[in-house]
Amino acid sequence: SFLGAQAGQDADYSGQTADIIDKEVKALVNRAYRRAKDCLQSNMDILHDVSLKLIEKENMDGEEFEKIILGSGAQQYTKDDAPEITVPYQN
Repeated sequence: SFLGAQAGQDADYSGQTADIIDKEVKALVNRAYRRAKDCLQSNMDILHDVSLKLIEKENMDGEEFEKIILGSGAQQYTKDDAPEITVPYQN
């Protein structure tokens, strides 16, 4: 566990509690990774449209980004998780 591992300071909770926290944080990060990757893979055409605009202009503001998103007709991404997506570099 890396929680509470500041030099010269003892953690004010047990190793068991730290393990529980570490596992929950890992699960949250993994779930967020899977959702983000699934969202990008599910909307690859929009990602390409944004990429082409950035190649053309090098930057864009929120209105330009919103115009691409709204123009695509994409639905709001509301999936809870995509467990079939693997998370790299897992121990």
